[in-house]
Amino acid sequence: MQRTLDLVALLLCVGLTACHQGSGYAERVDVPLVVSIQAVDTPQPRCGPIHCQVGYRIVITDQGNEPVYARDCVARGLDQYGHPVVEAIIGFGIGPGASTEPGRPYRGRGTLIAQVTSEQLASVRSMEGSCLAYV
Repeated sequence: MQRTLDLVALLLCVGLTACHQGSGYAERVDVPLVVSIQAVDTPQPRCGPIHCQVGYRIVITDQGNEPVYARDCVARGLDQYGHPVVEAIIGFGIGPGASTEPGRPYRGRGTLIAQVTSEQLASVRSMEGSCLAYV
């Protein structure tokens, strides 16, 4: 349980730093976003004793009728049974978030930092992601 709380604390800290909004205002809207994410480590993720850095490629598709910004994104590494092994916040730097609009998905690459051991990471077989939409 303590390990889970430590992971959540780390992810919140990284997420809040990466998603700083300055003096702007963003409103959460109910626009469905489809997130496709996959690891792109070449040759291996870089791991320390309690965390790993994992490269990823992401595509966020706006399923609504208006341009939105994807924020509050989370990536999950799943084991062979579809159970989450690791979860990490995806930050898009300073600004409103990843810009999407219907018919023009956001495509990007980045690095996740997750509190996970290399042994736990080795059990990840696929990735999934989710994001919330803001205007």
